[in-house]
Amino acid sequence: MQSSSSLIFIVVILALFYLVVFLPQRRNQRRRVEMMRKLSPGAEVMTSAGIFGTVVDVGEERVTVEIAPDVAVQVHPQAIANVVRAASDQAASESVEARDRESDEQEDSSAGDD
Repeated sequence: MQSSSSLIFIVVILALFYLVVFLPQRRNQRRRVEMMRKLSPGAEVMTSAGIFGTVVDVGEERVTVEIAPDVAVQVHPQAIANVVRAASDQAASESVEARDRESDEQEDSSAGDD
């Protein structure tokens, strides 16, 4: 009876260890692979060094990130820590900003007519 309860105890400890250590690690790995799969030019990213920039080119070994106008750096894909804004989100926000600018310009020109 003693050996079977010891065996059950060991199995329970191993199961808890798996749930606490390996399961979250696998989830994070899947999330990272999905993030890298969706990475495309135009996305705003943050590197592991804390540098923000816009993805210009995505390759197997390197990702080119523009960190300032006419300043681009090449980083390893694992150096991308977070996608701040996806390329599709950025295009949508730019179109909204352009539309807002147009409406502001129209209001300014109509106000000048008074």
